[in-house]
Amino acid sequence: MRSLFILVTLVFSGTFFAESTVQCNFEKEIGEALDEKISALRERTFALCLKCEDSSCKMNVFRPETDPDLEKKRLGATALCKRVFCTPKKFRKIQGEEIPADQPIGKTSFEFTYKISEKGRVRDIEITSLEGVMNRRDAYRWTQILTKRVIYLPVEVNGKTYEITNLSAALDVNWGVFDGD
Repeated sequence: MRSLFILVTLVFSGTFFAESTVQCNFEKEIGEALDEKISALRERTFALCLKCEDSSCKMNVFRPETDPDLEKKRLGATALCKRVFCTPKKFRKIQGEEIPADQPIGKTSFEFTYKISEKGRVRDIEITSLEGVMNRRDAYRWTQILTKRVIYLPVEVNGKTYEITNLSAALDVNWGVFDGD
């Protein structure tokens, strides 16, 4: 309880809310067995992690601290918020026909923004940076395929459901023939 108080104090210290996105990843999943625990954590960390207007929320972005102790707490709060609010519940398996056969061969790195809808689905994808063989259309199609299989536990707190809008992710794609080396 004391650490939660310290984290809440950190939030209201005035050293947060830089207007930007929170970078989440699609490498881990929470699993379905933790739904109740995650829901309980969301109730307790809602004010710390999210800033909401009506049913639309943004993840709080905490500015880096120069004091090592405060920086450690900031990193802990950021990790907690990401784990509780923007880690997928599960991934649906990709079906073979979902993978486009006409992707350009080679490496591409790109970043995109998105939101988690009130139903726990990825929506409003926008490619923000792109480097490599894919064009924006190819990167968007690849991202659509990937995010279609990502399922989040909907954010429901005190009987109200919310969306989270300021999220981003980075992907590295190496599409092509495997040469065995």
